[in-house]
Amino acid sequence: MRIFTTLLLIIVALFSTASIGQTQSATPLIFSPPLGYRDNYTYGAPYYADYGIKNPFLNGIRCFGVDWSKLYHAGEDWFRIGENGENIPIPGTEVTAVADGTVIWAQPINYPGRVVIISHTGSLLPQTTYSVYSHLAEPLNVQIGNAVVRGQRLGTVLDQLDNSHLHWEIRYFADGSNIYPNYPACNSPYAAGVGYTYPEHPDNFPSPTTGYTDPFTFTTNHAGVFLPHLMRFEDTYEPNDSFATATPINTGVWYESFISSTSDNDWYSFSVTVPSGSARNIEVYLQSIPPGTNYTLELRSPSNQLLSSSTQPSNNDEFIRYYTTSSGTYRARIYSVSGSSYSDSYRLKVDVVQAPTQ
Repeated sequence: MRIFTTLLLIIVALFSTASIGQTQSATPLIFSPPLGYRDNYTYGAPYYADYGIKNPFLNGIRCFGVDWSKLYHAGEDWFRIGENGENIPIPGTEVTAVADGTVIWAQPINYPGRVVIISHTGSLLPQTTYSVYSHLAEPLNVQIGNAVVRGQRLGTVLDQLDNSHLHWEIRYFADGSNIYPNYPACNSPYAAGVGYTYPEHPDNFPSPTTGYTDPFTFTTNHAGVFLPHLMRFEDTYEPNDSFATATPINTGVWYESFISSTSDNDWYSFSVTVPSGSARNIEVYLQSIPPGTNYTLELRSPSNQLLSSSTQPSNNDEFIRYYTTSSGTYRARIYSVSGSSYSDSYRLKVDVVQAPTQ
């Protein structure tokens, strides 16, 4: 099995500093994450706050005139990932530039919190790319026009109690102040935009060629951007077609792999420790299932008993939550109901979180 677990993918590309809509001279760059540049913690987005997700836990009518739960998330909300996969609020955590570039927006708005936008251009990118960092506290450490380098401190995460997180985006447009012609109430004097789209998926908003993009997919397609919750398996080197040959994985980490044929089975094993008198919820997420396919997700006990399965139609995301008081090595199994893809991967993550005893 060949496993890619590189903690910092390095690539030299030609980038330039830019103001909105203006490109200047090129300099070599390396990409790194917006959190964790100078600490050893792991950060990532829970399934309900990932890119392109409709968050069922949000409610209230937004400027689009529909309930918040119907909106697509245009970025990722990063928390710190705890040892048991829990999401830990991060007030005061340092936020850093993902690459060299120019700050084109750093003004005080109540997002809530402040927003910084940096422009990046380079020969290995499809077009000028913008990184957006939202929910920052005052004071910021940069201002409009500053040239910044990778890892430079932009500010810190705003204290929003249990919801303290960084909302960050990768997108192909600079100014989001007037991109909602059908929903003028969503427009504002601010370049950040509102962080959500409706009814279009963010990939296609405000247009298919100048919209948002999934930071995870951007990472895999443009080496050099590192996400701390990414590991990748090449399916050809993955002998995990049975319970006995399941590939060991860590909880709280996204994995990417393939169902290369309709007869392919992918098994993953992970450890669950439940202290005496306690309980845990095992949460298994299967996302980014390739179009034209239909995969099933199963959770298996240490003795290979089927505990739960998720059988959503078509390539809809699969999710399992299972309550347990038993420690052991559990398995997640993925297999095809119809279709397969050797070139288009799925994403898998397992979280083990504390649960109330019953």
